[in-house]
Amino acid sequence: MNRQPKRRRVRRWPLERALAAMREPQPLQPGALLALSDLSGERFEAWKATWATLPPERRIALAEQLRDASERHAVLNFNAIFAHVIADEEARVRLAALEGLALEPPIALIDVLERALAEDPNEAVRAAAATALGVLMEAGESGQIPQRRRDQVYRALMGALRREPYGSLVYRRALEAVACASEEAVEWYIRDAYAADDDLLHLSAVTAMGLSHNSAYSALVRAALQSISPAVRRAAARACGNLDDEEAVADLERLLEDPDDEVRQAALEGLANISTKAARDTLERASRSKDEWLAERAQRALETWLFWHAELDEQADSLFKLMEFDEDSLRPTRLVTPRIRRRITREEDNNSASTA
Repeated sequence: MNRQPKRRRVRRWPLERALAAMREPQPLQPGALLALSDLSGERFEAWKATWATLPPERRIALAEQLRDASERHAVLNFNAIFAHVIADEEARVRLAALEGLALEPPIALIDVLERALAEDPNEAVRAAAATALGVLMEAGESGQIPQRRRDQVYRALMGALRREPYGSLVYRRALEAVACASEEAVEWYIRDAYAADDDLLHLSAVTAMGLSHNSAYSALVRAALQSISPAVRRAAARACGNLDDEEAVADLERLLEDPDDEVRQAALEGLANISTKAARDTLERASRSKDEWLAERAQRALETWLFWHAELDEQADSLFKLMEFDEDSLRPTRLVTPRIRRRITREEDNNSASTA
């Protein structure tokens, strides 16, 4: 009988110990990460005093570690830290901060994000600001933030589309970020990008169509499933899921035999987001495949389908299966929700430029 390794409990370090660890070259331990979460008041002032003494290389390493930790662990909240270091002189620190904030950007930082998008000298930082504003755009479209704030975000993103070079990284991220806005001008920008000869711009258009939640794009997205570009096929597969396109199920099933494993994974993710029984049946068949790679990942996608779409009794079982623990046992990792998954896919340009 195989015994599961005993998981150790992570204890929050005293703040003084965590601040001392910040000065050392090694990555912070889990206890230190917990100590730096949700800082405020005197504790936050003590952190700022320590941060100001660190050399650039250490600030970069810490900002990137905090970003990665906050993405993985829902219990950690470094928004106060990220908001402070957006003004750091190092572009990589600013980039890490914006990527961290993009998970759940506070409404209070809309002005800061707008300035970063308009004024930061670094293209990657401006692009990250657009992505963070995109989360707020989505919140605005669902009525979760005041209308005037929603309109401010919309103007900021549309301003970037008018200001930035056509097809540039910032242009593409702004297009994806504003895609969910129910505005005629946005549709024009998306369709224009879809027809562009620029491969990366076409890729962003397909992604934007999925993020729009507008079923009018479904036929165009399904057509992109046949692209010669693996990057476009990946984006189209995920977009079909975001659009809940039941007509795409058969095409996504065919993509489970794609020569590119990342395309196959994207097809599984797309099927997991389509609410129909046909999508579930496809995932169940794939989970019984003799291809171990496919069977394992299809089972995972099936659990995701059950979590989002099944009856309550089945959802309870799938929830526990979806919650994984990492080696540090900080707590269950974040569920990979559609919003977080979309954020991850936006980073694919670094890997797909050569294949798009």
